[in-house]
Amino acid sequence: MTAQIGSRTVKASPDTVFLVPPAVTDSYRYSRTERSIHSFIHFHLGDPPKGWPPPSPYRWPLYRRLPPENLFFHLFRQVLAFSPLSRGQYQPVLGPTVELMLRYYLYAGNPEPAGLEVEPGLSDGVERALYWLRDKVRDQPLRKIKLADMARAAFMSPQNLCRLFKKDLRIGPMECARLLKVEYGGGLLERSQLTIKEVANRIGFENPFHFSRVFKEVYGVPPQSYREGFKKKNWFRPTSPIFRNYQFQRIRVNSLLGPPALSFRLLPKKYRVRLK
Repeated sequence: MTAQIGSRTVKASPDTVFLVPPAVTDSYRYSRTERSIHSFIHFHLGDPPKGWPPPSPYRWPLYRRLPPENLFFHLFRQVLAFSPLSRGQYQPVLGPTVELMLRYYLYAGNPEPAGLEVEPGLSDGVERALYWLRDKVRDQPLRKIKLADMARAAFMSPQNLCRLFKKDLRIGPMECARLLKVEYGGGLLERSQLTIKEVANRIGFENPFHFSRVFKEVYGVPPQSYREGFKKKNWFRPTSPIFRNYQFQRIRVNSLLGPPALSFRLLPKKYRVRLK
């Protein structure tokens, strides 16, 4: 099959495993002549221990091609055999089994080709601020985002945070917060029956006209046209708008977790493919 994960297209052979990060759109096109089976698990890493920075899934390999008899697949079959998952007797082993699958995914893939340049990705402070922002926009969309609160969550001064955002993403922290709200509004347009006015109110815009203007500025179409196009599968959001100036092209594993699998690379806007 062919998989579209965010901005990347991958032709997947049998025994290919994908790890799709949060807030990334994924779609799949299957062979019309061969039988295909696609299984998946949704999981949440939970909150990190006190004092730890948030985990960064964007540093993990996007996909692995594992040998058919790799332990990963045996563990996967075992999880699929836990049916129904809601039965209490399975709860003590579900979490540890998925955790072991994740460890095998990170460590048991093909090594990185020699000489491949590895780039550092986003700054730690920007990553911490992004996780804090996503939580606030998702859980408290009406809350007014303040730069001082964001800087406190990133463990740095507002001035330093602004500098790092401009360096890494070519936008400021407050612009990033605005784009995340618009992105959240796009999800509501796709997955709910809320009116445009209700969506605007839900994410803290003063009126639907303001929301429509900003949404069109970000995505190129008005909210209503986007919703209608999404239902007809003519539109989809390929990646988060906060990365519209740069794109994730390759992904690397955090050096604390083991050897890197694929490098993390950002491409300038002029190389970005526009979807219509």
